[in-house]
Amino acid sequence: MWDIEPKLVERLQRHKLTYTRLVDDITVSSKVSNFQFDMALSHITRMLEDKDLPINHSKTKISYVSISPLMVHGMRVNFSEPRYPSDELRKLRASVHNLEKLASQTGYRTTFAYRKDFNRCMGRVNKLKRVKHDKHAVLLKKLKKILPLPSKTDLKRVGLSVNRLESDYSDKKETYWYKKRFYMAQDRLNILNRTFTKSAAQYRERLNKIKPLYDSIENG
Repeated sequence: MWDIEPKLVERLQRHKLTYTRLVDDITVSSKVSNFQFDMALSHITRMLEDKDLPINHSKTKISYVSISPLMVHGMRVNFSEPRYPSDELRKLRASVHNLEKLASQTGYRTTFAYRKDFNRCMGRVNKLKRVKHDKHAVLLKKLKKILPLPSKTDLKRVGLSVNRLESDYSDKKETYWYKKRFYMAQDRLNILNRTFTKSAAQYRERLNKIKPLYDSIENG
């Protein structure tokens, strides 16, 4: 959303609104008492729909701050700056420790279940950086030692993805969906490179020859 999000931020700022996004959680706040957020919600919804991104309506809500602290995305927000609650930090440290135990099991770092748990934990650790918490670097260092590893299934999937991209390049290189598939393949290569270095380099060389043209057309 990097191409359209800044325009939304400017539009909201004209209405004295503050826009923040932590990974996939979006928050809009106002210092005006009982501000009506219908307009802001409409703009955000349109932005997500333009990018074909789903909206979790069960998590969409409007909260008004009282004299007590407001909990937003697991962080305590007061009138000065957000803070990470100590009980949430304990849970996060426990999650990292649990991942370390799972990572010690032979072959478990190559499983989809481990990758899913790792990504969820990494997202929570990255929130510490947003509030400049001193434990961010410590926990991040631990996670970097137990990164998910690719399996032979990943190797096969990347090969199929690159083959399809090469096949579609001539007709679809200017489309948004081609661009999305291209960058998904690149992300998978980053994981593949942790074990299958030679294959990852070969696939990356092939991808460099079929880069999407969607960005250049959109910005031109």
